Amino acid sequence: MKKLLFLLPILALALLLFSCGKAEKKNYVIARVSSWDPLDLYGSEQSLNGLLDDILQQITDQYGVKFQVITSQHQNYQQLIEDKGFDGVLTTFEVTPITARKFGYSDPFFVSGPVVAVNSLSRFRSVSDLKNAEIGVDRNVFYSIPEGQNPDWILRPYDSVFTALDKVATSGLDGVILNFVIASRLSRGLYAGKLRILLPPLITFTVRLVVRKGEDSELIEMINSELERLKEGDLYDKMLAYWGLENALPANR
Repeated sequence: MKKLLFLLPILALALLLFSCGKAEKKNYVIARVSSWDPLDLYGSEQSLNGLLDDILQQITDQYGVKFQVITSQHQNYQQLIEDKGFDGVLTTFEVTPITARKFGYSDPFFVSGPVVAVNSLSRFRSVSDLKNAEIGVDRNVFYSIPEGQNPDWILRPYDSVFTALDKVATSGLDGVILNFVIASRLSRGLYAGKLRILLPPLITFTVRLVVRKGEDSELIEMINSELERLKEGDLYDKMLAYWGLENALPANR
């Protein structure tokens, strides 16, 4: 009993020092790639950077941590992650069984990709509904369609995506594949009231914070918690609107 009483203060001190040691991690150095390929934003790259900065600022306000974001010309995110000078890398990231074994990663900050736009009065409510549908596609991006994903589609290549969109708007074509950023702009502008976007994207491109496996788990937890808070309310949507962006997550539309 005396031995146990002797050990209790030591254990308490050890726990205090351990917790203080964790709390000392207040500054994070984050790399950000200079190009968001394959995420094509059609001139909205700086808007995406602004959105990411705003989200990090929200985390700063909530948790009292600070971020130093360094834009790197190096596009190989794996090499950037291995650089011990960075705590993490903001990059387009494909989650696969292989990457999940090598890296830790946050929930998506932003999601986009190619989508199918249909007539606003179309009977099609989701991509899975497009049975034997005639789908237009720009000849120049034909290669980007996932092979074998929808073998029952009838693909109609067009030299101009606007020709295909005109046919969709007049019910002469079931749908057209185009970049989500462009689809969002057109559905609010030139084709307002005429087009509806089917989500999620055919190919999902996500922007996440990626860290070395087993490191900075507390940073990932902070980010995920804050992203959840922002998306549960309307602040995330307001941030997107401020930067002229939309997110291709059905839950946020």
